[in-house]
Amino acid sequence: MVECDTISETNCALPDEVLEEIIAGVRPVCPTRLVVFGSAVELGLKSNDIDLLILSDDFRGVQFDMRRSLLRFPEDLFIDSWLYTPTEFDKTHPEDSQFRRRLEEESVDLLHLMRGD
Repeated sequence: MVECDTISETNCALPDEVLEEIIAGVRPVCPTRLVVFGSAVELGLKSNDIDLLILSDDFRGVQFDMRRSLLRFPEDLFIDSWLYTPTEFDKTHPEDSQFRRRLEEESVDLLHLMRGD
C-alpha cells in the first residue's frame, strides 16, 4: 500500500480535486481506514469506477444498504464503496484472503491525508 504526505504525492492517477472530494465525503463517518484500490489507482477517471474501502465504527448498527447514505460524494463520481466496521472487515476478509493481499499490493491509503498526519 502506498502512503504519502500530500495528495499530489499519492501515486494515484485520480486528480487531486477528486481525492479531496472523496476525503470530504467520508468525514461524516470518521473512518479508521480509507483506501482507494482497483483500476482507478492507475487509470484515474478513465476507469469505470472508483473502488473505495471505508472502515468505520460509525457503521455499527447501520444496515449495509443504508451505510452509503452516511457519506457525501458528488453525484458525478461513480464510487463503488466497500463499507464495513473494522470487525466486519476482519471477519469477511481475513488477513490471508486474496482481497486483503490485493489491497496491500495495489492501493493508496488516504486516511493519513484526511487526518493531516
